[in-house]
Amino acid sequence: MLFSLMYFAAFTILAYLAVRSMFTNMQSINRITEKQSRVQVPHPELLDSMGRPVSEPLLFVNFVESNANESPDEVRRRLEEIYNKSKDAPER
Repeated sequence: MLFSLMYFAAFTILAYLAVRSMFTNMQSINRITEKQSRVQVPHPELLDSMGRPVSEPLLFVNFVESNANESPDEVRRRLEEIYNKSKDAPER
């Protein structure tokens, strides 16, 4: 008798945990679906005063690793190579 009560209690607890987990997962799937259906808005700094995307070239930083024995002129040459390879580099 005691064994059957313990078995019933364990089954009830496990069933409750399974159902709760199922509903929690369903809610998280709904949240993910809602996030995916939203329209993506660019960062405010990428918009002009009228709310349109900025058309001017943007500045970005590209860190270049240099050796301790590398001269500043060599680093500058490498940076100019990177700049000249970019699509925004002016025609020279």
